[in-house]
Amino acid sequence: WRYGGFVVALPKRPGAITEDCRTADVVIAMQMPIRYRCPAARIVIVRFDLRRVGAHALYLDRERGIQAIHVAATRGRRPWVLAKGHGELSQEGAPGDRRTE
Repeated sequence: WRYGGFVVALPKRPGAITEDCRTADVVIAMQMPIRYRCPAARIVIVRFDLRRVGAHALYLDRERGIQAIHVAATRGRRPWVLAKGHGELSQEGAPGDRRTE
């Protein structure tokens, strides 16, 4: 997939990952893990990233470059958001969260 001069790859088979890691700016591998470094890719997203930090928004801008923002980075301190690593709702935010109100 191409947009604004950027190449975003969504490999569907293991052999495609090797090629995509050499040529794409972004590699999104949902069907299989990537077990080695992708030299050309500025951003690599695998299914485990979705499980760990949630959905991602991908921004492709010629002037600003490529940026990926995931849900965990923006979810904030809300009563309905589970604290990281805990099964119960937290009023205080995630452990180690140093933000003040």
